[in-house]
Amino acid sequence: SNRYMSYSTPTSKFSMHPIALFKLSEVYFLKAEAKLRWNIGSEVLSYLYQQGIKQSFVDEGFGKTSSEYTQYYNQSEADIEVDYVDPLNSYNNAEGLVTIGVKWNNSDPKEVQLEKIITQKYIANYPQGLEAWNDLRRTGYPRIFPVDDIGDGSLSPGGKMIRRIIWDQRDASTAEDILSSGLDALGGGNYQRTRLWWDTGNTAGNNGL
Repeated sequence: SNRYMSYSTPTSKFSMHPIALFKLSEVYFLKAEAKLRWNIGSEVLSYLYQQGIKQSFVDEGFGKTSSEYTQYYNQSEADIEVDYVDPLNSYNNAEGLVTIGVKWNNSDPKEVQLEKIITQKYIANYPQGLEAWNDLRRTGYPRIFPVDDIGDGSLSPGGKMIRRIIWDQRDASTAEDILSSGLDALGGGNYQRTRLWWDTGNTAGNNGL
């Protein structure tokens, strides 16, 4: 049996948790990113960022001025770099990657500010994984551990994250369509590492900022 089957599962709290289609907290974080990138809107960037976090606390049953929020927001730096420790196989252990805190700092480089926005958006949107995956592909945030290739060669070389789901080629007609037109439209091979047409962001550390 697979010993990892119950290793990382949502708590019972989320079994009946409403799934939001579009959260107000996400609106604030989207506006914050637009303000950071293109100076869109009249609202102050730090205000948008803080409102996004506050709303995420409201969504989880806390008040905007709760002690939990205050303690959380006032983290100017990450308390510690949290390493990943696999209790079943030490081969999978990895050093922590996140060094940013939560509290907004106008003097932070724009890249750090973007990382803060996307990281808090990821937390606020939980358990909406697809949105987080989209942000990860276009910005490189939130920081995640590199994915080990599963052995089929569709991720490496050079792949640190899964960027797309490969096409199933078991059906002959589908395989023919992929070869005749799909790969040209994709602009790359049928691999997990191949970027989609919109996934063009520079995730090496500047994101066009």
